[in-house]
Amino acid sequence: MTRFLVVALALVLAGCADGPRPDGPDAVGLRARLGSVDVISASLLVQLTPAKGEGELFTLRLWRAGDGAVRLRAQKLDVDFLDALVRPDGGYEAVLPRERVATTGKLGSPDDPPLLSDLRLLLSDLRDGPLPRNATPDGDARRLAWSDGDWTAELDLAADGLPSAKRLSAGGAVQREVAYARWQAYEGLTRPSQVRLRFPGDDGVTAIRLRSLDTPPVISPERMALRVPDGVERVEPAEFSRRMLGPAPE
Repeated sequence: MTRFLVVALALVLAGCADGPRPDGPDAVGLRARLGSVDVISASLLVQLTPAKGEGELFTLRLWRAGDGAVRLRAQKLDVDFLDALVRPDGGYEAVLPRERVATTGKLGSPDDPPLLSDLRLLLSDLRDGPLPRNATPDGDARRLAWSDGDWTAELDLAADGLPSAKRLSAGGAVQREVAYARWQAYEGLTRPSQVRLRFPGDDGVTAIRLRSLDTPPVISPERMALRVPDGVERVEPAEFSRRMLGPAPE
């Protein structure tokens, strides 16, 4: 799996927080339509189409328990290539089954494995939709905007009031462009079933299809348990990330 593939997925569903200002009426109405939940089970199909070379396709499964623990499994060609558990305190254990290596750490380090380092951002869109629960935006019926000091976000609303696009900026320049389409109902939640990501200056496109989003009352302890096979090699997070990403593209 190429480096661009992992980075693209990690940043596709980014959210930003803001100060304690109250929401305006447009944001209140949008939150009510989107819905929000803490316990989720989701399956996503991710396809990368680079400007040059062959594309890649993989499936990502996520489970979030009520205490904040998260299980993650990524699969390519029906074979698992990443299995991980992130505890509520940010501590994690991860396994690369094909490489037969495992690692442990705590989120917040530059060496965090891809897909884990920005897991909070991915979960934000699944739990809350394109408007994060901690964001307090300004705007009107066609556009909402908010900032957390490092990132600023602009959310465009279509004629039906649902988000159509999001732009994430830093340093005065747009860094990510996200398009939302084919909104569907998922157990009381309203979410886009298709998301497309572009990086300005790059002709590649990452497409994500939300295959399923369930809101069970609980996630069983058996589902949340991570079983590390006997005989795997234990490595530091930086080495784990290197093996997960594979060789850099030429």
